[in-house]
Amino acid sequence: LICEITKWPVGHAYGLSPSKHGELVSTKVWYLQDKKKYAIFKEITERTNFISGEGLPGRILASGEPTWIVDVNQDTNFPRNRVAANLGVKGGFGFPVKINGEIVAVLEFFAEDEVDPDEQLLQIMRSVGLQLGSLFERMRAEKELKQANQETRRKNKALQETLTELKNTQSQLIQSEKMAALGQLIAGVAHEVNTPLGAIRSSVGNIKIALDQVIHRLPNFYKSLSSEMQSLFTKLLETSMNNKIILTSKEARQARRAIRQDFENASIQDIEEVADLLVDIGVIQDVQIFLPMLQHEAGKNILQMAYKLTTLKLNANNISLATDKAAKVVFALKSYSHRDSSGEKTHANIVDGIETVLTIYHNQLKYGVEVIRNFEKEIPPILCYPDELNQVWTNLIHNSLQAMDGKGTLTIDVKQETDKITVSITDSGKGIPPEIKDKIFEPFFTTKGIGEGSGLGLDIVRKIVEKHDGVIQVVSVAGEGATFSVSLPVEAAQLGN
Repeated sequence: LICEITKWPVGHAYGLSPSKHGELVSTKVWYLQDKKKYAIFKEITERTNFISGEGLPGRILASGEPTWIVDVNQDTNFPRNRVAANLGVKGGFGFPVKINGEIVAVLEFFAEDEVDPDEQLLQIMRSVGLQLGSLFERMRAEKELKQANQETRRKNKALQETLTELKNTQSQLIQSEKMAALGQLIAGVAHEVNTPLGAIRSSVGNIKIALDQVIHRLPNFYKSLSSEMQSLFTKLLETSMNNKIILTSKEARQARRAIRQDFENASIQDIEEVADLLVDIGVIQDVQIFLPMLQHEAGKNILQMAYKLTTLKLNANNISLATDKAAKVVFALKSYSHRDSSGEKTHANIVDGIETVLTIYHNQLKYGVEVIRNFEKEIPPILCYPDELNQVWTNLIHNSLQAMDGKGTLTIDVKQETDKITVSITDSGKGIPPEIKDKIFEPFFTTKGIGEGSGLGLDIVRKIVEKHDGVIQVVSVAGEGATFSVSLPVEAAQLGN
């Protein structure tokens, strides 16, 4: 997934040597865009182990942090630089996978060009390393639990001790679930950020083309116009620049048809193109005042010049909208991943937390899920652990999307009832069968396939809600969806305010 997102052609994983302390051993875990081309690089790598501080993997092992190399061929501490030079491999970076602060694996990636350090990518990969470590630790715990379950009849006492130990690590599991969810969303978030970046790149290109076309021609063009044509040209630009209306495809077709009808008998050449240009620059009302200009022998050239100039504003607006969208996604991701280490409750707005989670999940919602927000106005902030409540909304929304197979209606209600605030999340999915409804909050109970869920999500949700002196309830009819309602208390002091 990392190679596909970054477009880097080589990825590889190292593990710690089971026999030699502090030595990294090559594994069989690879991503090779071209297996034949990189065969010799793979062969050399799989014969090479690294100690702390040696080469790219050893440096990551020594520092415990993601590491970047602009050009491995120029790096004196890269033993494989000769074979890398022969293959044209240059850029490289890697990051550690940690469990409880200890490195258990190192991942390295290579590109065919020199690549300047990308701090945002390194920060994301640092989080991915932590999330992978949490995943490995959870898999280890699940394996141990399965072994314990096989001995249940003769070792009930040992099983009880295991369950007790798991309950005592509740706070760690909450963060593990959160990081696991964050890892699942990385690809979606990358897509959400790449979309506005693509719009910005395209708009900048359009602006450059428009400037190249008009910047040298405009002075002479304007001087060549009569005073009447200059006045109409200026009026046309002002009308276009002040246009605030965004037409749908249907409305644009209707506007073109109306303009053609208005000028049907006006002796205007290329009326189809003229109508298209007027609609494109947003001039669709009172177009008759521009009739003298359009009937002029240079009328179409004047209109095309106006179109090129207004293109600059249109693309500037596109850049503004794209940057706002990208900033919103980045802010939501930053808010979601923030963890308050003070251990104390703070005042937070529940609606803001829900909106943050919806922004993070936007990529999974926009292709088939209608989100209906029924939020009462003036919902007061409550004293809570905001990051833990965000985990509640994340788990419930994620479960709803899975219940609907990614298509349907997600309804979220937030309302205040005297001394409590109630959040209800309703999906249009398959519902919960009556025979398992009473079991869904039990630890390790899951209806998902192996590797898709730990069965801890709703147990964690229930414990977080209870930690806030709240209540969670579920109402479901098989085949008709489900509603999870979370009620949280509002302090008396806040009610008085």
